[in-house]
Amino acid sequence: MTKYLPKLEIIIPVLMPSRYLESMRESLKDIGESCRVNYVLDFATLGVDQEEISRIKLSPSERLFSGQFGSPGKARNRALQECEGKYLCFWDVDDKPEAREVLEFTKELESQSVDVGIGSWTFTESPNKKIGTSPISLANSPGIWRIVFKLELVKNMRFTDLQWGEDQLFLIEALSKNPKIVTTSEVIYRYDKNSINSQTSKIQFAYDLPEATKLALAHVNRAQGVIRASLTLMLCKQLITVFKFTSLRAALSNLMLILFSSKDALLRNEPLSIISVWKNKW
Repeated sequence: MTKYLPKLEIIIPVLMPSRYLESMRESLKDIGESCRVNYVLDFATLGVDQEEISRIKLSPSERLFSGQFGSPGKARNRALQECEGKYLCFWDVDDKPEAREVLEFTKELESQSVDVGIGSWTFTESPNKKIGTSPISLANSPGIWRIVFKLELVKNMRFTDLQWGEDQLFLIEALSKNPKIVTTSEVIYRYDKNSINSQTSKIQFAYDLPEATKLALAHVNRAQGVIRASLTLMLCKQLITVFKFTSLRAALSNLMLILFSSKDALLRNEPLSIISVWKNKW
């Protein structure tokens, strides 16, 4: 008998204990078996609670991993190595993804043999403020949670254990392979910027960003055309965060690294790529 594989794998890292896990599970309980939700419970500071895990009753569309990972990237990697579906996305447990819209979008990607899908998103607190999918919008708002990847594209990739910038680095590596991209104007994700104890609120992790930039530049220089330009602009946006939250020395070092490489990334052989970015065309 042929093994049934889900159309879409969803990976959700969960730092335990979590006040959001059950509400996320409730919101996805009727998602259907064409999706498989992979929850990765990270007992980083507690020790794995086998009794708590045993109390969780899984639905056919859920799968559970647990361990002491210490970073969202390592937690995601645990599930990523087990994924078998055709498409894949990464969500955060404290947000409000539009699961049905994502599944419909995935069907569209499959029908067109697309490698990467980029969806619009909004804030849970400001639902009318929609952020779009143009190259410059992605550079400005590169949340990995609004991306759908073809598993084949990223199956052998892994997140670093950086606390900040690891998701953007993963996205840059995937896009540096110059995949076929399709976008949707539909909102597929609602981001909660006020969630308690979120990873982005821990500003001490900003010191991870220069290392993320260093690793990303090698990927950027393999990208082509408008993707290459968008990724470079993405790193420039990240530089603002480095200046805001780290030391002047670290920020200036990061700036010089980008300036040294950006001339090659943006201008060599592809003088029209920047124009394409400003014209909002992939």
